[in-house]
Amino acid sequence: AEKKIPEFFPGDVIKVGVRITNCCNDFTIGIELEGCDDQYFEQQQYEQLAELVIALCETYPKLNTQQIRGHSQIAPDRKTDPGPYFDWEKLYSFVNK
Repeated sequence: AEKKIPEFFPGDVIKVGVRITNCCNDFTIGIELEGCDDQYFEQQQYEQLAELVIALCETYPKLNTQQIRGHSQIAPDRKTDPGPYFDWEKLYSFVNK
């Protein structure tokens, strides 16, 4: 059976249905990339990440590229990654080929 992926919204506290939680790790898929906030990411990282995102979207049909978020978008008061050097458009160009 297909697993349900709840909607979530950026912020430290996540609203899921009528329940408020700060445990978004319970219903999200976390992917970590090697790097830091003040350096550009490598071409190979974007390619590998895109392959993973495509595989996840195929496995979970309700998941789509519009739901991809960085830590900085989910918890902006606590997290800064992937940072300003992460090229979201490059990732989307690989995923949407």
